[in-house]
Amino acid sequence: MPKSVFTKENLCWVILSVVLFGVLTLLMQAGIINSYYRITLFNICINIMLAVSLNLVIGICGQFSLGHAGFMCIGAYSAGVITKMIPNYGGLLLGILSDSPFRRLLL
Repeated sequence: MPKSVFTKENLCWVILSVVLFGVLTLLMQAGIINSYYRITLFNICINIMLAVSLNLVIGICGQFSLGHAGFMCIGAYSAGVITKMIPNYGGLLLGILSDSPFRRLLL
């Protein structure tokens, strides 16, 4: 019988992450967290995503591949350029979705 993804522990982690994201967003909007700490938080979160993806590929799957870092760089660059041209949430969403053709092309 396959293990269910929707366990109580996973649900608690998701709720904690969403609440933490909401609190940090409110603190940034209120100006309590200044730009230095904001940039530091962004860098920490990006490195966490890269470490988790590396753990998934190398640790769990057992494959040695650093291609995910290249895809992350393409996605970050395209999201950054589009978000700079369209500085709102629509631009951020468009920047995130712009990476999809590159993934389809390279995979």
